[in-house]
Amino acid sequence: GIRFTGSAGAQAGALVDPVVLELVSRAAQEHRTLRFDYAGGSSRASVDAATPTPPRRVEPHTVLARNGRWYLVAWNLDRSEWRVYRVDRIVPRSQLGANFEERQLPSGDAAAFLAARFKGSSEEDQWPCTGDLLLRVPAREATKWLPDAVVTEVDDSSCRLLLGSWSWIGILASITRFDADFTVLGPQQLAEASTALAERLAAASRRP
Repeated sequence: GIRFTGSAGAQAGALVDPVVLELVSRAAQEHRTLRFDYAGGSSRASVDAATPTPPRRVEPHTVLARNGRWYLVAWNLDRSEWRVYRVDRIVPRSQLGANFEERQLPSGDAAAFLAARFKGSSEEDQWPCTGDLLLRVPAREATKWLPDAVVTEVDDSSCRLLLGSWSWIGILASITRFDADFTVLGPQQLAEASTALAERLAAASRRP
């Protein structure tokens, strides 16, 4: 079937050929194999982005809308692994193929599996790096700019954050955008990254 997840799911079909969307969705619903060319590109979401040839041969599992785009979660028959494909990049080679027996996703849930892929994980819906910080801005302000963070109000002018990213430097980049004081509470890797970043910035300021 078709699933929605994310803030803009209702508008996700805008740039997708409705004929392709209907065909891919029917393949998932009827458990029919699918062959298609894929106009890939680089993606941090671990979306299958190799060359358009040879055609992909997949067992479609679920079609989901996430943050303004449609995605197909499918088992790639040639690589024997789960893959995620953007539906707007799919060009079907033929009509639906043979029936197949549905496989179980590693996470058990397609939405959780897709969310995990967008965080660089193959199974768990969590970031590779998660930091604990005290930020000297009001909680309401932090929530506005860090919607994925767990924000706890400390007082009227500060809050505590549990924030994830692809890297420790990525977490610091999200925090320094506030131009406010902050304290790294943990883990040690984030504290070390903060020190390294401070030294790098100091060195940059000394260069002509």
